[in-house]
Amino acid sequence: MDIDFVVTWVDGNDPKWFAEYSKYNPNQISDANHKSRFRDWGTFRYLFRAFDKFTPWVNKIHLVTMDQKPEWLNTKADKLNLVSHRDIFLDDSYLPTFNSYAIEANINHIKELSKYFVLFNDDQLILKPVKTDEFFVNNLPRDFLIQRPFKSIIAKHLFPNNTWIQTVSYAMKLVNQQYDKHQSIQKYRDLYYNNVYGIRGNLLNRVSNLFYRFFDFEHYHHPQPYLKDVLDEVDAIYQNDMERTRSHKFRQPDDLIHYISRYTQLVTGRFVPQYNQNFKTVNIQSIKDAEAFIKLLKIYKHVCINDSPNLSDENFQIASSLVTKRLDELLPEKSSFEI
Repeated sequence: MDIDFVVTWVDGNDPKWFAEYSKYNPNQISDANHKSRFRDWGTFRYLFRAFDKFTPWVNKIHLVTMDQKPEWLNTKADKLNLVSHRDIFLDDSYLPTFNSYAIEANINHIKELSKYFVLFNDDQLILKPVKTDEFFVNNLPRDFLIQRPFKSIIAKHLFPNNTWIQTVSYAMKLVNQQYDKHQSIQKYRDLYYNNVYGIRGNLLNRVSNLFYRFFDFEHYHHPQPYLKDVLDEVDAIYQNDMERTRSHKFRQPDDLIHYISRYTQLVTGRFVPQYNQNFKTVNIQSIKDAEAFIKLLKIYKHVCINDSPNLSDENFQIASSLVTKRLDELLPEKSSFEI
């Protein structure tokens, strides 16, 4: 089985990119277009070092950018495929885009993309060896189906204007329109109730399944395995929604997030249960948060840095230096992807 990685990246420090961003950026700043979405933590090269060290089995790495490349990148690396937004957006009038949802809505257009691939964001890291069966088994992605009836309802009321919560809610609305929950449960009961979910996960599903509709699925922000066929299927089912998402230069509440493909895999039984809790996502709002994050780097296999609008530019510089210094200690050797 050939497993590819797809990695999306933007260089928010690039003057040309910033000029385009400033040209299109709306005057009203929100969580969807705040500069913290594009700040470079300097951690990206360590993701590629991790690929070399911890996932030597990967077939191809598709790096998707707006014709940008890190200054350290070896563009001739055997496993590297540089992908421009122009290569995957079938309608170039949608470009330039600063909307990660729009970019991810075109991933299935990458030429020679394997039927089995894992989607990475540039804020994610691998810090321990990963075997192929953590992502795929028997030609199916590893994943978990745990619903969150209470958390999702509370989140919608507490953060009604949060773009992420709005897009998840919209995706779930479409899933409920497309699929019958009780038919899914009857057909894939072992995927709804599974020992790997533990008491908590099974109890949440048991309560959720008393209701006729799907509730939000539990996420963790880590590399997501996908079947390309499912992305093509989703593209066809939700054609108008996908096209609208691609046209948005910044995130919108009715964008279709890539997780719609994950939800489709879940409710149609195309996954093998695995509840991997060896991960940690940290929202860094201060230098203290960065220091706490550093201590986690030797504990978890997967970590993710979430930048925050509350982190000032001055503290961002200090925090990013602390993080990259520690990563350089953990992953000191250059990868084949570096000059």
